[in-house]
Amino acid sequence: MKGLKNFFSSAKQFLAVDIPAELKKVSWPNKDAVYSSTKAVIVSTVVLSLYISFFDAIFKYLLEFTAK
Repeated sequence: MKGLKNFFSSAKQFLAVDIPAELKKVSWPNKDAVYSSTKAVIVSTVVLSLYISFFDAIFKYLLEFTAK
């Protein structure tokens, strides 16, 4: 029972004190940095999906051609 009480005491300390203290130390990005990063992720995702789709179409054509 003492171990369980110690666990909840430690969890309370962690959630109520440690997490807010660490979040105050974080250097949060500004709006422009978030916008720029989001744009880079979206563009790279679109480019990669087009790249994969291109090679998928080529392999599909080659498989259909060799299966005939």
